[in-house]
Amino acid sequence: MKLAKIALLVESTALGKGVQSIMRPLFDAKGLAPVLVEEYKPGDLDFTVSLNKARSAGAQALIIWFGNTTDVVRYNKNMQSMGWDVPVLGPSSLADSAVLESVGAAALQKSYGLSQRSLAFSDNQPLPKAMVDFREKVRAKLNGEKPLKTAIVLPAAFYDTMYVIKAAAEKAGSVEGDKLKAEMEKITQWQGVYATWTFSSTSHRPLGDDDGTMVVAASCDDAACKKAPNAP
Repeated sequence: MKLAKIALLVESTALGKGVQSIMRPLFDAKGLAPVLVEEYKPGDLDFTVSLNKARSAGAQALIIWFGNTTDVVRYNKNMQSMGWDVPVLGPSSLADSAVLESVGAAALQKSYGLSQRSLAFSDNQPLPKAMVDFREKVRAKLNGEKPLKTAIVLPAAFYDTMYVIKAAAEKAGSVEGDKLKAEMEKITQWQGVYATWTFSSTSHRPLGDDDGTMVVAASCDDAACKKAPNAP
């Protein structure tokens, strides 16, 4: 997907400001500038005005960053009513099962959501076994729900986090702050369900940018999604 005219629509919140600060250098690195940067209030009932501004600005694609699925559904229905069909990129909420149920797979064929590699599959790469096993544990807790409609991105992340802390605490023989910190900084290539975790004394950010991927929102089923074309 090689598009030069992209509009950025974000919440008028700290989240939206943060997304803008992240996106600016990414646009700059490609020698591009958004044709429109538009903020909206979470919970707005109609995004038609913002979407019309983006279309009038000549946007060939949208990056829309929503904090909740309700707003995702509303914007999508607004696009359908406008008859505007352009690629849309956004956060994991774009690929939520609630969105798929509300707007239908046909409306999401050009929608791509951010996801974790561990929760994505492709034609030649199945879902990792560790995530398949974790999904079954979650399913059992939810009385056998199938397909699983409950998102497991955050549960998987929190699951790993607790076991990382547990591993460090056992090494330290304590949960005292400084001792726990010292042991966590020694953790490298800790293989979890969600990702492979690495800390150091200079970096407490255990996950890298290459842990993420983009998925086709219309493909999501049973808490997993198919990778977008050319996605890592």
